Amino acid sequence: MTLYKTLIAASTLLALTALIGCQSTNNKTTSTSQKKPNLMMQRDLISQECEEKPVITKKLKSTRLSSWKSQSSLYDRPFNNRHYNKISKRIFKMLESAHFNVTELNNQFSEVVFNQLIYSLDPDFRYLTETDIEELSIYKHSFDDMFKTADLTEAYDFITSVYKKIDSKLNHAESLLEKSSVSDGETKTFTKTSLTKRALNDSELNKFWVKKVTSDRSNLYSLGVDKENISKILKARYKSIRNSTDAYKYDVLMNAYSQSIDPHTSYISPISWHFQEPEVEKNKQFSVGIKIRKEKGKLAIQEIHSSLKSKGIHIKDEVVALVGESNQYIDLIEKSELEANKLLTGNIGTKINIKVLRRTPDDFEIKTIALERLDGLSATTTNSKHNIVSSFNSISKIGTISIPSFYNGLSEDVKQELIKLQSEGMKGLLIDLRNNGGGSFVESTKLASLFVGQGPITQILDGSRNVIVRKEKGSQVVFSGSITILVNYASAGGTEIFTGAMKDYGRALIIGQPTFGYGTLQQYRPLKRPYDSGSDELGNIKYTIAKFYRITGDSTQLKGVTPHIAIPADIHDVHREENNRNALPWDAIGCTTYRKFTFISKVIEEFSTQEIENFKLQTTLGERDVLKAAELLADKFTAKLNSRMFQRKGKS
Repeated sequence: MTLYKTLIAASTLLALTALIGCQSTNNKTTSTSQKKPNLMMQRDLISQECEEKPVITKKLKSTRLSSWKSQSSLYDRPFNNRHYNKISKRIFKMLESAHFNVTELNNQFSEVVFNQLIYSLDPDFRYLTETDIEELSIYKHSFDDMFKTADLTEAYDFITSVYKKIDSKLNHAESLLEKSSVSDGETKTFTKTSLTKRALNDSELNKFWVKKVTSDRSNLYSLGVDKENISKILKARYKSIRNSTDAYKYDVLMNAYSQSIDPHTSYISPISWHFQEPEVEKNKQFSVGIKIRKEKGKLAIQEIHSSLKSKGIHIKDEVVALVGESNQYIDLIEKSELEANKLLTGNIGTKINIKVLRRTPDDFEIKTIALERLDGLSATTTNSKHNIVSSFNSISKIGTISIPSFYNGLSEDVKQELIKLQSEGMKGLLIDLRNNGGGSFVESTKLASLFVGQGPITQILDGSRNVIVRKEKGSQVVFSGSITILVNYASAGGTEIFTGAMKDYGRALIIGQPTFGYGTLQQYRPLKRPYDSGSDELGNIKYTIAKFYRITGDSTQLKGVTPHIAIPADIHDVHREENNRNALPWDAIGCTTYRKFTFISKVIEEFSTQEIENFKLQTTLGERDVLKAAELLADKFTAKLNSRMFQRKGKS
């Protein structure tokens, strides 16, 4: 085990160093100023005199797994056949050896897994009562022992017990379907029937199901489903929930274990991996340009290809149904994330209609949108091509670049756009990073270098607690004018690396809402080994190997990046990293050496102090109004910066 752990740690460090393209440092890095800098780009050295911040996150000493049982009788039990037993052992070994946050297997961790499993199986309190939880609590301190021995028999018994409860409630729901129907002339409405806390007993929970079945009927009617088909669709929906296979239940268990360590670690089964992009396109299956993620029991659009924005699709729209070319209605409510994404992929050129639900605090809107499966429509952040949108206002001289993802080659695309916009007379730049979930963090550092030149962009703490500084050597500034960056709650990952660096350098005015707070780095590893015999696929593991820190030493994890000026946006049901179960904590390390844009930084501070008061009195703004407000702020900030620059030149 010791040799295995050493090899894993070494290979992880090599992969991380190769990916980052820089060497491990002792938190000391130098930055050379630009030759002949103009007055606006004047920079002051921020040295190691800044306060040293100890790393709060400690790597626990790993817990060696006990000897695994090898009796042949073990393989006759569910979750413990030779196939699953091999997968389990490799997952446990991998996460024990290579995860950034090695977790001790004890009763405390067992309780975390127990609670995560309950949440995974019943996130909306629909199936289990407080009485049920009390009965199931006999398993609460058993999971650590199961993982140590790789004997998952009790885990299977636990999940089977939960599914018996689920089956009982769905039987009750089906019986209610026979007793009521949609009445003629019923008002179309879309209601969300949910519980805010767990019911005490079956009697209380059954009352909820009366309301839920009524709500389910009404919602399908509002979606345009014929009355005679509503019961049929609901019965099929309930059947799909109860007919979960052992393979699905095993996935739930392994993901409850991995996501008890951190929410971005997961087991990806072979079938799930088959539908991960770019694997989809390798298998000649093509995307419609959106990616769906299940959040709080709803299938929400997480990413959109830029070419689809004109169709009126929004991030966070709920995808509730598909309508095929033969007008077949496919219900997606209660479908898993995997099932939904499978249905969205298909042969190139085929078409499908999606029904999306857009909620507001007081109302709802249902839209049917026609999409086509095409090559190059990947919504995956690292593989989309030419995914930026730019525009230029000839009156204000403000150029706008919208970046929906940090795909490979983004920085070069932006560089070309900057050259073009400057040739048209651009004086100020607005970068729209709303709903940008990240992608290639290397591209995010390259993008920052177009505006700050060479120097450190981010710091990375690996699993061995080595600090690695990512810096762009020899980079030249492509645009030296005013920059305004617009972000929101869904701006994450690479967006936060870029935005954090631009703020710390004092290079850009940041406006919008606090960003998501996704400050960790993951890598994928196949569980199958070259020496494995047979053709069985074992799946992959995605796990966290590092955390990101700004050049000031503050992590982007959990807290994200706070804008200089907050714009009150009309965003309900906000979900950030701090809302994720078992998210890794915020912490800080020592700062690194960098040169701040002192002149611009002072103007930003003065300008934002004035403008903050203006936005305090405003009501929340819609998406288009936020962009208009951002364009206005970018224009005013550009004028302010250029005015101060003119005054400074006059004095000199």
